[in-house]
Order: sequence, then structure tokens, then C-alpha cells
Amino acid sequence: DPTLVPRTTVSAMTMAPVPSDGAAAEFAASFTMTRHDWGTDIAMTCTYSESDDEAEGAGADDKLAMVAVGRDGSHVQLGTWKARAGETAQTSGSTSMPIDEIAAVQVVAADTGDVLLQRNL
Repeated sequence: DPTLVPRTTVSAMTMAPVPSDGAAAEFAASFTMTRHDWGTDIAMTCTYSESDDEAEGAGADDKLAMVAVGRDGSHVQLGTWKARAGETAQTSGSTSMPIDEIAAVQVVAADTGDVLLQRNL
């Protein structure tokens, strides 16, 4: 009986590159969000381009982080991973923040906090 399942999954949403002084991010990402009684689970897939000598932006071995931005301005880091050229990374994280209170999901450079990709909700 579907009425007994308290969670709702939002279909995959793609993320847009955030303009910066550097070149565009060399990867693409999408994520799904699942509502739970205790908060929200976010599962993300990032696909990285094959690197070349002139590529800027996220490069091999760059440490990235997934961040949930609350409507109240709060930022919650949900996970970190390393970018690997030509590979796909899958990561997920959870927050006690209800799905309706999440304003955006971001991929940021873990070391600097620079926002590379973002999806406003």
C-alpha cells in the first residue's frame, strides 16, 4: 500500500555550472532527493570529462563536496570525494533538513568553498 511509505523521491535533477573567473567545471552532475520523516537523503552522480593539458576548473584529484543550502541560509556538507578524469562518481548524503527547506544543492571545491555546480529548488 503506497500510503504506508512516508518518503517521496524527486526525479533526477541536473545541475548547472556556476560562472566564475576560471573556466567552466569539467564535469556534469545530477541528483535525486528522497523525503524521509527524519530529513532528506540526496544521491548524486558526477561524470568527469577526460582531462587535457589545457583543462581548467575541476581537475584530476580535486576534492569536491556536496552541500545542501537551506532556505534560512545555512549550509550543510553532505559528503566529499575526489574528481577522477574520465570516471563517474556516485555519492550520497543525508541531512535532518526537511526537503521543503532545501533551497539549493551545490557541488563545491572542498578546499576553497568555490561553488562549481548548483541547482536551485
